[in-house]
Amino acid sequence: MPTSFPRRGIQKQGPRVPPLAGEMSEGQRGPRAQEIPTMKITAFDITHMKRGRSILQIRTDKGITGLAEADGHLFEAFLRDTIEPLLIGEDPRQIDRHWETLYLGSQKQIPRESKLRPQIVGAVDIALWDILGKDAGLPCHALMGGAARFDIPLYWSVGSGWKKTPDQMLDDVMDGWDQGYKSYKIRMDWKNYRQDANPANDLAIFKLVRDFLPNNIYLGFDANNGYSVPTAIQQGRAFEDYGRI
Repeated sequence: MPTSFPRRGIQKQGPRVPPLAGEMSEGQRGPRAQEIPTMKITAFDITHMKRGRSILQIRTDKGITGLAEADGHLFEAFLRDTIEPLLIGEDPRQIDRHWETLYLGSQKQIPRESKLRPQIVGAVDIALWDILGKDAGLPCHALMGGAARFDIPLYWSVGSGWKKTPDQMLDDVMDGWDQGYKSYKIRMDWKNYRQDANPANDLAIFKLVRDFLPNNIYLGFDANNGYSVPTAIQQGRAFEDYGRI
């Protein structure tokens, strides 16, 4: 079998290995990577609002504070004994790691059978994203790949239908129309202790409002726990027959 030899003047070389940093010339070296400044969580504060929910504030040693809406009393029940020991002194920008610790739990930190509720973890998560955005000088949507939209359509929501006539509800809807709203929701606010009280009036309200609004304008209807299962099915079919819900 013939044997092949390298051509004269060509030397066989091994794989090329990049030189170590200490062996590079100044021209070969790239710019030195910037060290990421440290940041630590220093405190959690809950501010209870007069109406509705509470405001969570996560403070850092860099003076950046992250804000989020929270169920304040539920959050406080877990704050001192569970959340603070896990997150005080931690880098708030390690968002995924903190989410996994709080929600998925671990045997050393939070037993899996007693992991925190989603609404608690969600409040912390939102506040941490707020910190990250402020630290980067960017809105959070830019950190998540860009905004899906820049305009958010609002809808006009009118309640207390249980004590209104169709004409009264229509007057309230027309107030929203005069202000330029393009989507609507009418709520009966019956609650579960007044079920099936007056479904015929509810349907009359819906029909009058639906006839007023153009076909391309969204109209939602909410009985607010006011129907039993048979009545809900009956009303749903009536709305469907009307054809514009």
